[in-house]
Amino acid sequence: MNRSRFIRGLAVVCVVWMTGFVRAAPPEASRAEFLRNVIGDHFVPRVGAFAQAAPQLSQRIESLCSAPGADTLGAARTAWTETMLAWEGAGAIAFGPLLARRSVFRIDFWPARSNLIEKALNDPPTTLKGLELVGGPAKGIAAIEWLLWTPSEAPEILVDKKRCAYASLLAVDVAEEARLLNASFVAFAASGLPESAANDAFAGLLNLAVGGLEQLGVRKIEKPGETGNGKNFPRFFSGQTAAAWNAQWLSIRNFLIGDGGERNDNLDSVLRAQGLVSAAGHMREASDRVSKTLKATEQATHRKRMLR
Repeated sequence: MNRSRFIRGLAVVCVVWMTGFVRAAPPEASRAEFLRNVIGDHFVPRVGAFAQAAPQLSQRIESLCSAPGADTLGAARTAWTETMLAWEGAGAIAFGPLLARRSVFRIDFWPARSNLIEKALNDPPTTLKGLELVGGPAKGIAAIEWLLWTPSEAPEILVDKKRCAYASLLAVDVAEEARLLNASFVAFAASGLPESAANDAFAGLLNLAVGGLEQLGVRKIEKPGETGNGKNFPRFFSGQTAAAWNAQWLSIRNFLIGDGGERNDNLDSVLRAQGLVSAAGHMREASDRVSKTLKATEQATHRKRMLR
């Protein structure tokens, strides 16, 4: 994949819609409506999907610990992948309860630190309360990935009961945070935002969307690529790097340009409502280029795995 081209594509998206919104300055009522729709139509279903997937991961790891073997390991790995991809969609833009609860830190501190995981395993906690004393780099989705895939062919979790118990506790913790996050978003959507708060919330959401783009383009793609070491890419151990990139991007893309409908729940619809059709068109073109590049990367990665 041409990483520099990908970063330029993201930069174009970012600059276009930021410029468009500065010019557009939609009225507070329109901003409030937009925020209500985005919360209800974008964030709530994605967080809900994550809250549905996370308990399955906990159950599959519990089964793995009860009966270690190739089948239970495969089921746990599949559940991890499904949960991780659901999380990438839910947490792509850290807005609202995602930010207030610091869910990204709690669920997905990345990269995991193997030395800190090993340290935690020296005297592993057995309760969620005890887990609070363990630092973020040794918890969450990335830490579970490391436990399920190291070494890849014969992970120690199959023979080390202490590792499996720790992975199980981490999965329970992720599922609990997913449950609380989902409840918070449902309440957030139900309470709504008054028009008086729309300006600040609107500006904050735009800044957080920029942050999501930068995190994906720079921290997860460009910076790891500069080192020339594939292990620095996210989701390396599971082989799900490209799929994770794509899942996060598709969520951001939906926020930018939606699904083609006319509902006021994406930035494209607001730009067009303000008469900025050209800016909206450029944003859609840039988004399409990013989507095409990422999808091709994911397909190429999948073909390589199938040929092994």
